[in-house]
Amino acid sequence: MIRTRTLDGKVAVATHGNGVYSTKVDEARYIPTDHPSTPLSIGSPYPNPKDLSSEVPIKVPFYIPKDGHVFVGLFNNLGKRIMVMADAIHYQGMNEVSWNGRLPDGSIVSKGVYYISLIYNDEIHTKRVVLQ
Repeated sequence: MIRTRTLDGKVAVATHGNGVYSTKVDEARYIPTDHPSTPLSIGSPYPNPKDLSSEVPIKVPFYIPKDGHVFVGLFNNLGKRIMVMADAIHYQGMNEVSWNGRLPDGSIVSKGVYYISLIYNDEIHTKRVVLQ
């Protein structure tokens, strides 16, 4: 996989003995190959447990098999949505969302057990996270 620098859109490629080549890319996109399809998956949130006094965000890696709309939300043990972490189109492949433990009003969420759910094409995958 080749990634661009988001700062200036540059891609640099180093070769073995032939130098370094770079170019500016206006729009980078994942180009699918003929590999077998990998199913939708959500990785373990980390750090878990999350220390709410720390500024280190919770990161949630996930894989989607095709470009599409992804919803990632934080829910309490009663199923009430506490926070929307992502609600947008994502590209095929590995993606990641992060969250700093704060609600939209800036307050820190209460300590406890929560669930992070990924919704993509009517499939739901959920992981547990402990906030302390």
